[in-house]
Amino acid sequence: MEQYIQILHDMNDLFTEMIPLEKSKMNCVTTRNLSLLEDIMKKEQAGIMRMRGLEQKRMKLQEQLGYGTKTFRDIISSAPEEYTGQLKELYEQLNKTVTSFKSVNESSSQLLELSLHNIDQQIAQLKTAHHMDPDDDLSYDPKDSSHIKKLSFHSRTV
Repeated sequence: MEQYIQILHDMNDLFTEMIPLEKSKMNCVTTRNLSLLEDIMKKEQAGIMRMRGLEQKRMKLQEQLGYGTKTFRDIISSAPEEYTGQLKELYEQLNKTVTSFKSVNESSSQLLELSLHNIDQQIAQLKTAHHMDPDDDLSYDPKDSSHIKKLSFHSRTV
């Protein structure tokens, strides 16, 4: 049971670490700091991978302890009494941390979606201004010079 409790503490710690990342991500979006946003998203991906690993360990250990697919609350009520107080406290901490993370994550996701929507609108306006088909790709390939108009020069001194 101590290992199970440690995994839950580790999960709580990881969610606690992820909250400032989400807040920083929102700041990067509002300030348009794309390089920092990219770094934060890489850290976030690493955190997600760590969380998946912890979740797999938790599920495996929960199965080994005989709790199968029981909820955390059900585990608390059926755990040995010596662990009940610790599990209740951990449940409250984890619940509070996850709720806080979800709130910040939802705000961050909404801000990113809004920012992407604004970018899409700006691209559509650019395409309209340059008489482009809305389905045209705006990617840039430095090896492709077909987008550059050829200029011809005529010498009058010949």
